[in-house]
Amino acid sequence: MRVHEISIFILGGLLGVGVPSEAMAEVSTQGWVLWSKNQDVSGLTATRWDVTESADSRGACLTMARTSAKELGVLLNASRDVRTAIVAREMIAVDYKDGSRVAISFVCLPSGTDPRPRSRFE
Repeated sequence: MRVHEISIFILGGLLGVGVPSEAMAEVSTQGWVLWSKNQDVSGLTATRWDVTESADSRGACLTMARTSAKELGVLLNASRDVRTAIVAREMIAVDYKDGSRVAISFVCLPSGTDPRPRSRFE
């Protein structure tokens, strides 16, 4: 596992992200869906989007986003591989000791919206 991928691993354990696409239908029956966006600022890996939770209202979703960012920020700052993890509302900027950098965002979108880029082979 590459060091900058640890945030995905921690995030998955903390929030249960990485919901399989077949489970997306069940999650998206509510009004808003909380997505996590894990972007390698160093450009070494592709941006990853994962469904995290669903909520009845945008306000509830934003509350979950801020709580998720706070909790993940605490876990990342406790990691030996992380130099700093700075939390700002629904976002986390992570600087790893190996020099890689990751930006994690929690994004609330209306149910049925999928922010992942479509494959050109679909």
